[in-house]
Amino acid sequence: MDIKWLESLLLGLISGATEFMPVSSSSHEALLLRMFGVAQLHPLMSLAIHIGVIVALFLSTSDQLTRMQREYRYAKLPKRRRKRVPDRQAILDMALINGAIIPTLMIMALCYNIIRTASKLHIAAFLLFVNGILLYLLQYLPRGNKDSRHMSKFDSLLLGIVAAIGSIPGFSRIGLVCTVANVRGADTYQAYKWALYLSIPLIAVVGCFDVVGLFMTGFDGVGFLYVLQCILCGAGAYFGAVFGIKFMCSFTLRNGLSSFSYYCWGAALFMFILYLI
Repeated sequence: MDIKWLESLLLGLISGATEFMPVSSSSHEALLLRMFGVAQLHPLMSLAIHIGVIVALFLSTSDQLTRMQREYRYAKLPKRRRKRVPDRQAILDMALINGAIIPTLMIMALCYNIIRTASKLHIAAFLLFVNGILLYLLQYLPRGNKDSRHMSKFDSLLLGIVAAIGSIPGFSRIGLVCTVANVRGADTYQAYKWALYLSIPLIAVVGCFDVVGLFMTGFDGVGFLYVLQCILCGAGAYFGAVFGIKFMCSFTLRNGLSSFSYYCWGAALFMFILYLI
């Protein structure tokens, strides 16, 4: 059964919003497709969602990324040519992300097909329940206040690994990165920003796999109206992602992430019941 116009818009909005919340966007995608009676999402629509999400993410983080890159380059200048002291935290933020990107991309490139096999509804429901447990346990951890100035290369490697694991349907990249960073003593808001930065190359890699899948299917079922429908879905993903990022940036400062555990458990239960029907 083909996905309808309103359904494609709803899919884009929810996928975009949940991409940057600790509730697993891939499990929501699997749930919506099951409710819509669609066996599998077409690679073109998946690509449209990822383009919308990454554009929203890049625009939301471009100022911070530009500052980090500027300070990183400025610090490489000879001291006699510097007119001020480089921002050490911005430099270490960039170093932390650079160190985490390598394991993230390696795992995604080598294990993408294995990761996608977990998209079955009952498996995603179980992993989403586990994701809720991890979020719930965060409230019992001592509150950390570390930023990149106090994180090690091991922390960078660890964050890169869990960011890739967070791509498994049911797990949340945002949730896992923030959980592990909190365990290592990092401030929750700082951890959320790192998770956003890591999401850029990761989503780009997933988008490349969408392109490969699109060429492998030979553009079957792709007509002018379907392209317009995919653009609508991508626009929905963009606005959903903008909302998700703004909501989380304010929410994590006030409440942390543990309250999302109840949502994860409820969604997991609903998914499992739907699987049994």
